[in-house]
Amino acid sequence: MAGALLGAVGLFACDGQISGDGGSADPRDMVGDDARKVSLGPAVGRRLTREELVNSIDVVLGVELDPDIYDLPRDARVPEGFRNAAQDLLLSPARVEAYDAMAEAAVAQSGVASFVSRYAACTEMTEGCYDGFVNGVGLLLLRRPVADAERALFTRLFAIVEEEGEGFEAGAALVMRAMLQSPRFLYRLESQNGGQAGQGREVDLYELATRHSFLIWNAAPDEELLGLASDGTLLDDIDAQVERLLEHPHARRAFRQYIEQ
Repeated sequence: MAGALLGAVGLFACDGQISGDGGSADPRDMVGDDARKVSLGPAVGRRLTREELVNSIDVVLGVELDPDIYDLPRDARVPEGFRNAAQDLLLSPARVEAYDAMAEAAVAQSGVASFVSRYAACTEMTEGCYDGFVNGVGLLLLRRPVADAERALFTRLFAIVEEEGEGFEAGAALVMRAMLQSPRFLYRLESQNGGQAGQGREVDLYELATRHSFLIWNAAPDEELLGLASDGTLLDDIDAQVERLLEHPHARRAFRQYIEQ
């Protein structure tokens, strides 16, 4: 099982930085509602920092991990004193090994059965059951709906566990472990579509949910934020959501991490 798992997880390996030009509008020209709807300047896909990764696992799985136990390297400080500069957030073999160990531990501690009952409409080893679980848990872990190409890769993992004589719950655990090592989880990625040189790009609701959550919680968005994005009602409820995020203990944790840096 271990050999098959490592080979499968390799499908989701990520390296380097992903960037693009999202426009070059001056943020000082954007106020009010306009400032909420556009991306100002180039969007850079950067790796989550050590704190963002641990915080995000806590938010989406309810599992608190000590990164030192898994030898996750600390992020280097840039001259300004912060550890979240995109140009310094590169990958290394040590990080990849730590990500795998942390993903395995997080899934084991999360209670996979509860995620199966929440997101899978059925637990037979069939394509329909696979797709339902991947779509449901994928929205939470990947922070946006699962694309067709991603779904094909993740559902393939169920076939791997079936060949090993395992059932649906083992497949679900493998899918969650792979998602925690996907670029969509480990990186802050935004679409580069729709922007033109010198103009702003409209931010979609999933990106908006992610921006708010990382700003206030230093972590991935929770199920409530993503649900509002899915329903198309996030903008209608954004002020109340900001209040909710600020009142949560996650906000105090994020503020302490900011002050420490």
